[in-house]
Amino acid sequence: MKRIPKNHGDQLDLETGAYNYWVLVTNDHAADAAALESEHRHKALVESGVRELKENFGLEVLHKHQFMANWAWLLIVATAHNLIRLTQFLGGVEPKADLRGKRFRYRYLVVPAFLAHSGRRLHLELDSGYPLFDRFVAAHARLCSISAAGP
Repeated sequence: MKRIPKNHGDQLDLETGAYNYWVLVTNDHAADAAALESEHRHKALVESGVRELKENFGLEVLHKHQFMANWAWLLIVATAHNLIRLTQFLGGVEPKADLRGKRFRYRYLVVPAFLAHSGRRLHLELDSGYPLFDRFVAAHARLCSISAAGP
């Protein structure tokens, strides 16, 4: 059992008083309490990832009548999720924040810009009023340096 004091200002109740209690029941007698709690928290992260796939990447429509259609859709959804996470990691995009797919999409993939031709080259012109302009340019530079230093 784990007992954690409630935050200042949280609503207190008669049963728990000033503490929140968590109980983890298991039949594993070999592992210590810290290892069991770590495993439990890891399972919660997995469940959070599945919820992310359902809410922000379209996995909730996985009720097609054919197995191969469901399998293909699952691969597309998982690939999109992995690309978002990899871009966030390699681009150094807000490394302290856990950006969910929808938030990342609206902040960094759907940006006010237009494509312009100049000197037989295609350029992306970003709107200077874009509030995340500096972060976007820094992340783009990091990603370009990775691709330029590749094999």
